[in-house]
Parts: sequence; structure tokens; C-alpha cells
Amino acid sequence: MYFSLPSSAPSHSAPPSACRRARRFLAIAFAFTGALLRAQSPATPAVATIINDAAWNGSTTVDFSRARLTARTARLTNVSIRAKAGSGANTLIAGAVVQGSGTLPMLVRAVGPGLTRFGVTNALRDPKLEIFRSESLAAQTTTGTAPTAASAYVGAFPLTTASQGTPGDAALLGEATAGTFTAHCTSTANTSGVALLEFYDAASAPASTDARFVNLSSRAIVESGEGLMVVGFVVAGEGNVTLLLRGIGATLAQFGVAGTLRDPTIELYSGNTRIAANDDWQAGGAEAAGRVQDAQFAVGAFALTSPSDAAMVVTLPAGSYTLQVRGAAGQSGAALAEISEVLQGDFDAAQATNSLGLDLFRELSKATVGKNLIISPYSIESAFAMAYAGAEGGTREEMGRVLRLPADTTPVQLGFAALRRGLEQIAVDSKPLADARTRAGTKTDPIEWNAANRLFGQPNYPFRDSFLTLMRDGFDAPLQAVNFANDPERARVTINTWVEDQTRQKIQNLIPTGGVTEDTRLVLVNALYLKAPWNTPFPKSGTAPRAFHPTPTSSPEVSTMQLTGLLGYAVEDGMTVVTLDYLGRGLQLVIALPDEGVNIDATAARLTSGHFARWAKLGDTARRDVVLYLPKFKTDATTMSLADTFRALGMNQAFDQPMGSANFDRMAPRRPDDYLAISKVFHQTFVALDEEGTEAAAATAIGIVAVTSIAVPVAIQPVVVRVDRPFLFAIQHRASGTCLFFGRINDPR
Repeated sequence: MYFSLPSSAPSHSAPPSACRRARRFLAIAFAFTGALLRAQSPATPAVATIINDAAWNGSTTVDFSRARLTARTARLTNVSIRAKAGSGANTLIAGAVVQGSGTLPMLVRAVGPGLTRFGVTNALRDPKLEIFRSESLAAQTTTGTAPTAASAYVGAFPLTTASQGTPGDAALLGEATAGTFTAHCTSTANTSGVALLEFYDAASAPASTDARFVNLSSRAIVESGEGLMVVGFVVAGEGNVTLLLRGIGATLAQFGVAGTLRDPTIELYSGNTRIAANDDWQAGGAEAAGRVQDAQFAVGAFALTSPSDAAMVVTLPAGSYTLQVRGAAGQSGAALAEISEVLQGDFDAAQATNSLGLDLFRELSKATVGKNLIISPYSIESAFAMAYAGAEGGTREEMGRVLRLPADTTPVQLGFAALRRGLEQIAVDSKPLADARTRAGTKTDPIEWNAANRLFGQPNYPFRDSFLTLMRDGFDAPLQAVNFANDPERARVTINTWVEDQTRQKIQNLIPTGGVTEDTRLVLVNALYLKAPWNTPFPKSGTAPRAFHPTPTSSPEVSTMQLTGLLGYAVEDGMTVVTLDYLGRGLQLVIALPDEGVNIDATAARLTSGHFARWAKLGDTARRDVVLYLPKFKTDATTMSLADTFRALGMNQAFDQPMGSANFDRMAPRRPDDYLAISKVFHQTFVALDEEGTEAAAATAIGIVAVTSIAVPVAIQPVVVRVDRPFLFAIQHRASGTCLFFGRINDPR
């Protein structure tokens, strides 16, 4: 994909970016700084209640006398932290993030005396609750009498009220707006003890409001026994919620925190049952560590610099949970406990990829009637997802419609990161299987998989740091400088050489001569390579010349393989579908054979992403003994230009049609006389299929120029499927249903 400077500048300036408000699915751009990590000293000690911010004056729009409605969508509704608290360095501090438009009724409680009823012997006698917005004290109190009704409304246990000189628990009620606020639990008389700091979403119908509670972080001194840090939280509503849980010690030193907990461990409980645990966040393997890194990026959390810190990503249904943070071997020290909701939205990367693939295939079929046609939906969608991250305004809206991408980039980045990890893991898991088969006497190679993204950009062009960071950290696409302006041919060779290296020389000369010019400023490239052996190889003894019918009047003999085995099988929508597993069953080949007399393009026109989702499970839900006759084939790798195809699908502004409409302001500042637009899109695939397995490769390059001025029961008798006429095929990731490759074989010769 090429971004370049259009040949003539429009006379008007770019349309201003739409005013953005905080929304439910925006990434949390929040890092814990000194305001959260150090206790603050308010100017005025709390003697009862002081309100400096009207948002915390105890008045809300919620009628606490009415019944509370059930949440419709799973979300965090309550988080509480139990740890040692006191004055100065022993202050129990928790920072919370509210995200979305409007306000969210929030109840915050600091409980000390009220813990004695639960058998806590060293409870803080005199808790004082303070709420800060940035460095400003919003409110503080030592009394818990005001929010009594709110406590009952959210299902919290009653607070202990002050009486006859005996201190009570403290609480504040308010309407929180989007942003971060910090709650401090201290002592009014410089004592110390175990305290509970609680945050409640007090909305009348949790999850129906746009504003929501998405993150809580708490810092405290962790000790053995009752001095461990306990974070309780509630997930309410239907469905599941994905959370990033972290217990941080050594990494805090970079923020100037002294005496940190050297080796924190975290344990997650549902009731009394431990359901997950982590000691060192990297110890769970590359996939688990990758999930943590992706989640940290998504929620805006600072990176963990010490492998001794603990973190994990969990997906939980509605219920009450407890996160415990303690030091390994009884260690003590300052630690930070975090719970962050990873907002993933409703984005389905597989559905978006497959839908785009079908749209492109149908459009390209118009000009390739009677010929073989193969594309890589995954490669194309991956490359355009990177370009979409830099688009703005009407350009972004058009691209989103064509690509089936949501308005927010975060779920897109998370979706494709999860796909990358899943595909990489399939290759890793295949190695012990291949080794075991080889030791047993059947030489088997593991699956080879390589997927790489890369930006090739003009040196000193003002690409936004935020865009380059998102590409590098979110899409694993680092920037490589190439000088298009001075030597476009050398830049072209550099890019093509990189693609050849990534695809084991299967994709060559992706960008043809003249494909980039001195106006090119950025090329976004995705390259794929796959070599996968069958789970059950075709016996070479079964391969023989057999008739194939490219047209009703021709029947050349082609080399055709034969396999008898238990395969995924279905007959639906005028076609027979068979699925064959690759080694380890993480990938599969899908064959869709139209009924005799049915036009193959008419069959393709009826396909939807739902077909692929169903076929991904066919090997589990509808296996049958099949005698399969399948021709061997090998396709030539030729470059396709997709710019006109995307314009035909309705993506015009990205290509600066009409002139002056392209807006990639998130990629680089847009000026009337200097802005970016996509100029060309090149795509190339290679697929070879034989008795041992499949070798396939694909690459997509997007050039950007700057503009200057069904279930079937198992049968007793095997069914015979002869693939002896034009057929559709897909190489599919079974777990997600994503089509890595999709095509039509009209003639396998």
C-alpha cells in the first residue's frame, strides 16, 4: 500500500477532525505517575467533611429507593482493596479510571472499624478518606453517615458510624466524569492498621450508561499475614469481561518508589477456589507474555521492566472475585495492584477478513472468468488495518465500511495481535508432533509460518510519533527508512528483497518497475509464508492421472491424489464441502465443490463469512469417512493491482477521489499543500499443493504518496468426492475461522 503526495494540491484545507469525546471503546491513555504513586499532603486536615468539588457533594441522579436493574453487558461494577494503611508513606492509595461520556455515580468507602465484624483484629481505627483530581483535593471526610442508602443500594455491607467519640468508617458519593481520580485512605491520628478502600459503580442500570468504571490501581505496603494486599471485585451483567491483572513491585523503582516488593505474586480466587495465579509475568511462555503486552498497550498501562513482577490476562463471567498480592517467601515492601478492563468491543477480525476477501474475490472474478484466482484475505486486511489506523474523518468512515472495521483502532489492534499469536503458536505446537512422528519412522517436518509487517518510509517525513508507536508496538510493524525522493528504484528493490526474504523467495518482484516514484512517502507491507504438512498425508501410490473438466467440453488428465479417511464433510447450498487438517489440526484446507452443472462464480456469490465460520468447526461437528480425489496444483505468483478494485467497493477518499478528500491526519499532519493519499495497492500469492502438504505465500503492499500543491452424522459407508471440475478452496485458521488464502481453481494444470 503506497502513500504518496498527489500531483496537484487542492485549493482548500483538510476538513477539521471531528470533535472526539470519551467513548466506551476508547483505549485508556493513562499511566500511573507520581500523583498516584506517592501520598499527597492536603492543605487542610479532615475533621468531618470538606467538599471542594461539587461533583462529590453526595447528590446524584439515582433514586436509591427504587429497584436496581440488572446489567446487560458484563463490566466491572465494584473493586475493593484490603491492605495495611496509615499516615505518610503508609497511606493506602487507589487510582480509578472512568471512561465514556456523561457522568457515573460512584460510591467510595474507606472502611476500618467496620472490618472488626469480619474478624480482622488489626483494623485501622480512624480512617480518613480523601479524593483527588490530579493534584487537587476534591473532597475528604471522616464520617460515613451520608451514603448509607447508597451502600445498601449497591449491596455493600453497612458502615460503622462514629458515635460518642469513637471513630467510624468514611465514605463519599459523587458523579464522576471521564478521567482519573485518586482515593487516599489515611489515619486521622497517625495510627496504622488494615483498611478496606472500595469503589462502587452506583448507576441504576450498570452497563446501560456510556460512562463506565474501567480501571483501578492501588499502592500499599505488602506484608505477610494480614498485611497482604487483597483486591476484591465484582463483574456484573451478561457475557464475559476481559481483565488485565498486575502485581507490581520492582518496576515501581523507575518512578522513585523506595522499598519495593522484590518478587510479588498474584492469585485470583472465585470464592475459596483459586482459579489463576502468576509469579513472573514472562514465565507463562511467549503467548501468555504476548497477551499481557497487548493488553498493557490497549489500556495504556506502563510496561513492566522487571520479569519478577506478576501479570496475567483473564476472561471472567459475572461473579465476585478476589485478587491477592503477596511477596514470595514472606517478603514485604511497596507494591501496586492493578485491575484494568480490556475493552475489546464486538470486533471479529475473522469475520471482517473473510467478508473483505469475499467482496474482493467477487469483484476480481469479473475480469478473470475461466482462470485461476487466489488471494490472501488475511494479508490484505492486515495491511489495510495499518493504513486505517492512520485515517481520519470521511476517509476513515469509508475505509471502515469497506474493511468492516470499528471506529476505534484498539479492538482492531487487539484482534489482529491475537490472530498473530494464535498462528505463531500453531507452528510452535507442530514441532513436537513432527519430532514424534519422525522418531516413529515417518519423517515429518513441522509447520513453517512467517507473517511480517513493515513500514518503509521517507526519511525526515513528519510521521506522527503516535502512529509509528502504534505500528511498532500494536501491529509489530517497525519503520525502515528508504529514500523514495532521491532513488525510488533503489527503494523498490529494497522492499522487494525484504518480501522475498520473508516468503522464502516465493513472492518475487511484488512491486513492479515504476511502482514507486519520487512522490512516494510510505509503503505498508504484509508478507506471509506457510509450509504445512497434512495431518494425514496422501499416499503417493494413490496419485494417478485422472480426468478434470475445466469446461463442459474439455477433460484433460491431471495428476490427482487419493485419500480415504475421516474428514469434515457437508452438503449445502449447492456444493459439497470437505475439510482436511494440517499437522496438529490448527489449520485446515477447505474444498467447496459446486454441484455438477452449477457455475462456480454463482456459488462464490452466495458465500458469506458465516459459511467460513461454520466450516471452521466442520472437522469437529460433522466428520465422515470420505474417499477424496483431489488434483495437485501449483499457481504462478503474479502481481495484482487492487487500487481499482477497492475503489469499486466504495473506498474512494483514501485514494484522493475526489481530489483533496484523502485524510490520513493520524499518520502525518495534513496540510492543504502537503497531505497523504493511497496511490497503489499490489498483491501477490503463491500456492502449491501435493501429497505431503501445502506451501503458500502472499504479500500485500500499500503505497502512500504525498500530495504537493451444518452437521451431518457419521455414515457407515464412505462417501466418494471427486474434485474433477472447477472448485473453491481456502486455507483456514480453525480456531478463528480466518481465511489465510482463498481461491478458485478452474484448471489445476
